[in-house]
Amino acid sequence: MSAAESPPPTPPSRPVRDDELRFKTVTAAPCEWIEAYRPGGYHPVSLGDVFDGGRYRVLRKLGGGSYSTVWLARDEREKKYVALKILVAEASTEVNEVRILRHLAAAASQAEAQRHVARLLDEFEHRGGPNGTHKCLVFEPMGPSVNAMVEELPQFKPRRWDMKVRYPPRMARSILKQALEALAFIHSKGVAHGDFQPGNMLFGLRDVDSVPEGELRQEEEEDGGKRLISRPVERLDGKLDKWAPRYLCIAQSLAAFTCYDENLTIKLSDMGGAYFFDDPPPKVIVPRGLRPPELILNAALLRAAL
Repeated sequence: MSAAESPPPTPPSRPVRDDELRFKTVTAAPCEWIEAYRPGGYHPVSLGDVFDGGRYRVLRKLGGGSYSTVWLARDEREKKYVALKILVAEASTEVNEVRILRHLAAAASQAEAQRHVARLLDEFEHRGGPNGTHKCLVFEPMGPSVNAMVEELPQFKPRRWDMKVRYPPRMARSILKQALEALAFIHSKGVAHGDFQPGNMLFGLRDVDSVPEGELRQEEEEDGGKRLISRPVERLDGKLDKWAPRYLCIAQSLAAFTCYDENLTIKLSDMGGAYFFDDPPPKVIVPRGLRPPELILNAALLRAAL
């Protein structure tokens, strides 16, 4: 067997060094870091994949972060759409997000919890992937974040170079009011969000379950203003990789199905950094530019005391 035909070496089960990079750089696309497809890392997902014994079928990439990818899926049992969050394997053993969401659901009425926080519908483990066992969380599908949605408002299309992209005052007031109500709700239950910022405030959708599946699948056409479905994944050594997908899907939000009129709804999401007041984490995850004064000052005082 020649070197080109021999199987590639197993990547390390830790963040890789620069001299251990396996892939050609994937550019010009909002995708997760391809080198994180390794033992303990992301689960490789392709459009059309099914999970939990065939119950959930993947239709579209919604987004992702350092510890998960998020997909729009069809719940074949309940005949509705869901958001499927697949955690990296190394973060799947003890999921704080689930513990917090269970607590909020138990400590509040169902209507109260659903009004303020993206609702957890199901959870299961996905085994048999090349990178380990992955905790999967199933949520109600939501629209773009407050960070992203402003770019999708019709008054800003087509964009002009001198255009100021801001929410209209009425929308800004409603967004802020609902976000603060959500924060007050989880505080009343003894929980801090840990990463309260516009990227974790999501817009609600219209009645998306009535939308035909064909309109929700990942866009594939290159022409007509639509984005490409994916970016190809290629190893530097030319070999076929066993731990990464064949392509990285570009995240495509559900902006077209988002309710942004007077009935707009905002919910908090991503409780992965949340914690109980009596059990704060040792490390702050809020971006520096978004940290409140008391968090900055307390951290400074702590460093001075050490």
